[in-house]
Amino acid sequence: MKIQYIWIMVFIFIFILFLVLIWTLNSQTIKFSEISTLKGNNESLEEIVYILKSSEDSLAFSEDDLSKLDFINHNFIVTRGWKLKEISYSKFNAFSKVKEKLVKITLYEEDGSNRFYIYKIGKIDIFLDEHFSNGGIVLE
Repeated sequence: MKIQYIWIMVFIFIFILFLVLIWTLNSQTIKFSEISTLKGNNESLEEIVYILKSSEDSLAFSEDDLSKLDFINHNFIVTRGWKLKEISYSKFNAFSKVKEKLVKITLYEEDGSNRFYIYKIGKIDIFLDEHFSNGGIVLE
């Protein structure tokens, strides 16, 4: 009986290790480019990362520069006071049929200002989950 228990535990461990390996190997990095920097003058914006998928998402910024963004072909990442280092997601999710991709965003070089950095990415359905490991935001 003890030997069966040990084999079951070994199998579970190997299975979990396999899932983690597949998740890691399927990690994808999203290419981005910085397109603009705005002086921060909106005190009501508290988050340090915003994902803009449509013109309605950009209404909170009330900046003329954002009205010219091409939301048909691109999404935009806006960071407040931090520069964007990397955006990544995993193509593998064994338990979900959701098309949106949960992203991990890595930021670096805090400038201590309220300046907004605007980055352009391709049109991909991504989101940040505020309930998941600091909202998927990593500060370096």
